Amino acid sequence: GVAAPMAAMPADSFAEHARAGLLSYEREVKDLNIILFPEVLDRVARFNRVLSQPGGHLLLAGRSGAGRRSSASLVAHMQHMEFFSPKMTLSYDERAFKVDLKRILTEVAVENKETLLFIEDHQLVTPAILETVNSLLSSGEVPGLFSQLELEQIFGPLKDHMLAEGTMMSPFDFFTARVKAGLHIALSMDPSDPEWPSRTESNPALFTRCSMHWMDSWNEEGMRAVPEMMLREVFEAAEEFDGAAVVEQMSAIQRAVGGTPRQFVTFVDQYRRIFMQKREEHMEQRDHLVAGLQKLEEAADQVSDLSTQASEQQRLLAEKQIEADDALQRITVAMSAASERKKEVEELQVKLGKEEADLSARRGPIEKQLAEIQPMIDSARAAVGSIKSENISEVKSMRQPPESVNDVLFAVLTLMGNTDTSWTAMKRFLGSRGVKDEIINFDARNVTSRSRAAVQKLMEDKAASFEHKNILRASVA
Repeated sequence: GVAAPMAAMPADSFAEHARAGLLSYEREVKDLNIILFPEVLDRVARFNRVLSQPGGHLLLAGRSGAGRRSSASLVAHMQHMEFFSPKMTLSYDERAFKVDLKRILTEVAVENKETLLFIEDHQLVTPAILETVNSLLSSGEVPGLFSQLELEQIFGPLKDHMLAEGTMMSPFDFFTARVKAGLHIALSMDPSDPEWPSRTESNPALFTRCSMHWMDSWNEEGMRAVPEMMLREVFEAAEEFDGAAVVEQMSAIQRAVGGTPRQFVTFVDQYRRIFMQKREEHMEQRDHLVAGLQKLEEAADQVSDLSTQASEQQRLLAEKQIEADDALQRITVAMSAASERKKEVEELQVKLGKEEADLSARRGPIEKQLAEIQPMIDSARAAVGSIKSENISEVKSMRQPPESVNDVLFAVLTLMGNTDTSWTAMKRFLGSRGVKDEIINFDARNVTSRSRAAVQKLMEDKAASFEHKNILRASVA
């Protein structure tokens, strides 16, 4: 459809609207690298005013590099138009241009795609291309562009749109009307080109059908606005910079050199790149030096800490030396005492050796005595083993035992460690199970010296009680 004209709005609102359109374009299409300072915003507003009108066309006169293509691309995107500019090759000629043109006109008329056809003077490789454009500007058609068959193919779907709109025009007239309304042409040409006079004189529609805009350079305000906007990051990064002086110097260089706006933008951008690169290098060097200083400070702190630790270690070492000296003295004393104890042990070993010699000397007679006594012990054990139970029961049944029986039982109980030697205790001893085994297996080494002395005294005092004949007379047991 045809773009709707923009409504009037304050300058600030329009600037915001243009920035939003630029952001959308760069997000969806490509980077434009356009700076929206006041002069560019004014150009965008003028382009928008023309292109929002049905059949609005532009003739942009001036040297290349003034930002005409970028501005036109932005406005086309903001107006939701298709933007087309011929892609030049070595073989691109009038025929190739007409192939592109037929496709564009079909899309505009049949698909109702509003389109901006942007043509620069270097794309006018033959005069016939500009003549074709002149015909489009004049009448909205190019005689002989479509064959009859191609027109019939176009008119088929176009008739449905005609019925929808209720028009009484012929299909060709409807096609032409749609092209006039939906196709916008922008011609970017350099007046310094030697072919400028002949091209404009032979194609009057360039002046009669186009809104002409001279765009050769920027004004002084624009020359200052560009570095101010592009170098804002530089000025913020280096507060010591005199931004106003830098901007003025750049503007003076531009006036002296006389370059195009594109060259000026390239110059400012290159300045920004070099500055930021050098600043980054200097910042890296500064960071490196700062890091080095920090390392030196850390090393100094570590040396101080190590010195403090060394002093503390020296103090501890002195204390440990004193403790070591004390320990050495104690060890010396202990070794001296150990030497004395060793001497005592050696003396004890000599004494034990003598005692062992004495025991060895005494062992022979004792073993001889034991050999003489052993038959008696064996005979006594056999005698105890031969005692019958009824004989023991006989003794137990006595109300008062004979003196010899009482003395023998007293001696037995005393030797076996029983302190209770009453007749009741004696009967209880005789009545215990295994009394014979207990007597036979009794270990004589368990007899205390006190018990042995008591029994020895009893046997001396009452020797008759321990004679076999007296005992046998009193009881067989």
